[in-house]
Amino acid sequence: MWVEGLSTAGAAWFLPSTDPAGRSLAAAHSIHCRAMSPLVDIAAAGGVRHTRGLPAAEVRRLVATGELCRPRRGLVALEPADEAVVLAATLGGVVSCAPAAARQGRRLLHSAPGWHVTVPRDARVDTPAGVVLHRRNVATDGWLTTPSRTVADCLRCLPPEEGLVVADSALEAGIARSDVLRHLRGRGAAQARATLAWADGRSQAVGESVLRRRLQLAGLDVQVQVPIEGVGWVDLLVAGRVVAEVDGFAYHSSKRDLARDRRRDTHLVELGYVVLRFTHRDVVRGPDGVIRLILAVAATV
Repeated sequence: MWVEGLSTAGAAWFLPSTDPAGRSLAAAHSIHCRAMSPLVDIAAAGGVRHTRGLPAAEVRRLVATGELCRPRRGLVALEPADEAVVLAATLGGVVSCAPAAARQGRRLLHSAPGWHVTVPRDARVDTPAGVVLHRRNVATDGWLTTPSRTVADCLRCLPPEEGLVVADSALEAGIARSDVLRHLRGRGAAQARATLAWADGRSQAVGESVLRRRLQLAGLDVQVQVPIEGVGWVDLLVAGRVVAEVDGFAYHSSKRDLARDRRRDTHLVELGYVVLRFTHRDVVRGPDGVIRLILAVAATV
């Protein structure tokens, strides 16, 4: 299609009404304008960006429409703003340790990771109340530490059991153990490396990680995600005969799930195994009682 226009000299001229992709020129212009919007730059920067270099009038318009907010002077963020990222940007650093792990999809033992920010070693910044401030020169991934660096920080900063949960999750996701080890040098590295040595990417849930390590510390032989013919994979095989399953609500709550679990349990008993099932809550909130029960049962088989 063509649209007619008139030149300044009065001669008629014609322009195509569609672009090569078949879109109307109006639609193509709209797409182009959106592509030039500050929203694109801010999204590419991880959802938070300093206002330097952004068109002030357009930023004001986007704030007025609710698409952007101004969490701090000189910063704009996509709504809803990530408070941890805003805090890190304000301090001139990046989100690190457990908060970074949560944003990178790692499992955590506790759902409230707190506030951890890493700034350059020579940064002149005071530590705000309630914030754990790490001073290291690190590579970054947007407003976060890199995935392998995040795991190393968790192993160094968190209690061993909490760090192990993150490390198990990272190994399951494909992060190489060797990449994590490269970040473990200096103070606290020895304990972190020892915890990493026990990490196992075959564990698929927080409860499995916690129970596996507690059983190992109790001196029991523990195998992870063991295939048993006619049954499938079991979470943990303890002392060769005790099957310990950690049931999360997502996969063990429907009638179909319960019927499947009963069939599995029955077949395992027929094969000579003892089956013990625990909930995530049992393992995370009352692990000592769970360990005592498994030790007692293991002693009889």
